[in-house]
Amino acid sequence: MFAYWKTGLFRMCARTLFVSAAIFFLARPGPCPAAGDALHIDIHGPGQKSANLYVAPLFSEGEAVRGTGDKAVGYLKENLFFAPFLNQVNGTELVGGKELAGFQARDIDFKRLQLSRVDVLITAVAREEKNALAGVAFRAFDVFSGRMILGKGYTLIREEQASLAARKFSVDLVEKLAGSGGLYQARIAFSRKNPDGTKDICLTRIPGRDVRQITELPGISTSPAFSPDGSRVVFSNMSRDGHRLGIWERNTDGADLLDIPGTICISPVISPNGKIAASLNPRGNPDICYLSPDMDLSGFLVRNWAIDVSPAFDRSGEKMVFVSSRLGNPHVFVLDLKTNNIKRVTYTGKYNTSPSISPDGKLVVYSGRTENGHRIFINDLKSGMRRQLTFGPGNDEEPSFGPNGHFIVFSSNRGGSYKLYLTTVNGARPRMIPTGPGEATTPDWCWKEVESGAGD
Repeated sequence: MFAYWKTGLFRMCARTLFVSAAIFFLARPGPCPAAGDALHIDIHGPGQKSANLYVAPLFSEGEAVRGTGDKAVGYLKENLFFAPFLNQVNGTELVGGKELAGFQARDIDFKRLQLSRVDVLITAVAREEKNALAGVAFRAFDVFSGRMILGKGYTLIREEQASLAARKFSVDLVEKLAGSGGLYQARIAFSRKNPDGTKDICLTRIPGRDVRQITELPGISTSPAFSPDGSRVVFSNMSRDGHRLGIWERNTDGADLLDIPGTICISPVISPNGKIAASLNPRGNPDICYLSPDMDLSGFLVRNWAIDVSPAFDRSGEKMVFVSSRLGNPHVFVLDLKTNNIKRVTYTGKYNTSPSISPDGKLVVYSGRTENGHRIFINDLKSGMRRQLTFGPGNDEEPSFGPNGHFIVFSSNRGGSYKLYLTTVNGARPRMIPTGPGEATTPDWCWKEVESGAGD
């Protein structure tokens, strides 16, 4: 549990944080800058799209806390590595060396940081009390103005809470700079391969430190998808007993396998209206159907002679993208659920699969096969414009939009075996998300941002 602490510039703030934690803000000397003066990274528009960040070495008020404080700083740097619009500067590249005279604005020579082309500076200080860790505090400064962007401090009772403090500061800082703090809060479900060849469903969060397996089932469990509120995950399970629908419930932390109409169950999802939709074959060929609570058919979303798979909904539930072979090759289509009109999305290439639609229903990402392997592409539904986001090596597949529609997670074997990678709608350099041993595939990013651990 966190508790308040204060020293010097610190003051108490009665705001309760997650897992019974409490936080205080740093008192800020001088007037706050006007909103127009604040550093802002415009990840969606034509403004500044990136910033150079330097995280200074820890200042420690006592050696007993240095280890935990250094861990907190390390976790923070690791978290911010996954913000593609922040380029971390190595201390060896700084004019005058990596050390600072202090952690407060009055102690910092901002001019030499400006000469080093640093835009954002983060300082950290750890304090001890009775030879034990009393807390860690982070300050982020706009180097150009010398003003503090954000300052928060955390009291840590247990060493492992260093990770939690780093995550919370990362959320608040990225939200402050770019309006996208949910990068670190929403969970990602994926399928991970076991040594015996079976696959189970796991959950994690950026930056991948807290991977948790949530199923232990025979056969292959794959293609997980969150419910809109994040309380359930549906998935496909294939074993000697055939195809079944899997459902994991957060409240019970248990997974059940259910029989379905037909013999196949491909890429199940939960629509915004709470209904489970999946590609099933009760008529012989795969159609996209709704399932009733007792796992009977309750209606068809897409019914065609062709193979129709991979449904995905926008946040409103008014649009659904899917893949169909109705033109001979797999292509991506979008269904307007208000009018039942179906519109073709992909016109280039002969093998386009695994679509994901942005929460606002404006963009679609998918995997398209090229002469150099599978790559991730993005289409604007209004203009029809198409752009390639990834360029290999290897195969890039199975993209999934994050909560705010800017970040995208996908699976790739560019490093030899399939792992999860993070990019953006602007095609930022992909960054691998650590998921432990075993191949990681079919990711789905929950659009519900939560405050606590990866698996709860």
